Order: sequence, then structure tokens, then C-alpha cells
Amino acid sequence: MARRRSPGRRDELLAAGERVFCARGVDKSTVEEVTAVAGVAKGTFYLYFHSKSDLLAALRQRFAEDLAAAVAAQTDAEGQNDWFGVLRQRLDATADTFFAQGLRHEVLFHGDAAERATEGEADWAQAIVGALSELTRAGSAAGAFAVSDPELTAVALFHALYGLLHHALHRTPGPDREEVLATAWQLVSRALAPDVPPRLVGHPPATRA
Repeated sequence: MARRRSPGRRDELLAAGERVFCARGVDKSTVEEVTAVAGVAKGTFYLYFHSKSDLLAALRQRFAEDLAAAVAAQTDAEGQNDWFGVLRQRLDATADTFFAQGLRHEVLFHGDAAERATEGEADWAQAIVGALSELTRAGSAAGAFAVSDPELTAVALFHALYGLLHHALHRTPGPDREEVLATAWQLVSRALAPDVPPRLVGHPPATRA
């Protein structure tokens, strides 16, 4: 009789894998250490993952989903008037989430064996790009954003912002949140509304009495 898989058990293995990877690095970690932390038999691991690399790919995907959750609209964007305000809110939340998860990011994507892993690497960012694309498309349909291809724009913005945040994460003595966000916002506002001065984007001009 085949053993049944449980979503809860898979989550336990993911949490255990992340703990072990962050403590020892991907290269030095073993499946046995992961199952010991999870409190399950080694055979149970292989019900959910084919290998340590498969576990790493799943953890990368979960990291992307966590970032995407910070980008995604928390309320229905339909009828939203301040599209640039919504975008700025998502940008701030994404940067804060990324910086807060700095160690996790480095271990999963840039530490030891993580740099040599290929499983899940090509599509790990799709959740984030998808959320950006959805917001960009909706804002364009509302006439707030000036872009010809929302999906390609989302791809370009993702790679530019990811590069900026990753660079800031490695700065000494660490990322300057306000400086990074100001630079990121200048980039985003110019990309989506090239005919509007960045300092005015999302803010109506002052009226004179």
C-alpha cells in the first residue's frame, strides 16, 4: 500500500531544510540532517523530494512566493485612483521583505552548492514578475502607466530592481533603505510614466490660492 503524502509534512521538511541550509550551508548539509531536524525517517523525505537539489528548488520557489506576496495587491486594484501610490507601496514592501530575508536569500541562491544548482533557477522569479505584470497591465488599462508591453516591462523592472536590491544587500555597512528606495522609485516612475517628471509622479501639482 502506497504511503500517502501530507502537505503539512512537506511544510515541515521545507522548514527543516531551510534551518539546516542556513546553519550549515547547502553544500555541507545532508538529507539525514534535514530529516533529523524534521523528526522523520529518511524514507519520508523521498516521498516529497527527489534529492537535496529538489528541496533547494522548492525553497527557492517559496522564497519567490513570499516576495510576490509583498508585491501583490492587498486589495482589489479595480477602481484604484492612485496607481503610483499602490506601486510605491508594493516597492517599499518588496524591498523590506528582501532585506529582512537577506541571509535566507544568500543561502538559497548564492551559497556553496546553491550557485551550482540549476533546478528551479530558470523560473523562480515568475511569481514576482507575474504580480508586477498584473499590476502594470491594470494600471495601463486605467491610463495611469505609459507602457506598450506590460509583461516585458515587468520583466525589465524585476531584473533591474533585483540587481539593485542584491547589490545593496552586499554593501558595507549594509543597505541604506531610503537611498535604495529613492533610486528604485526613480527607475520605476520613469519607466512607467516617461513623460511625467519623477518628482511629480503620484502627487498632484500644488494649487495656488
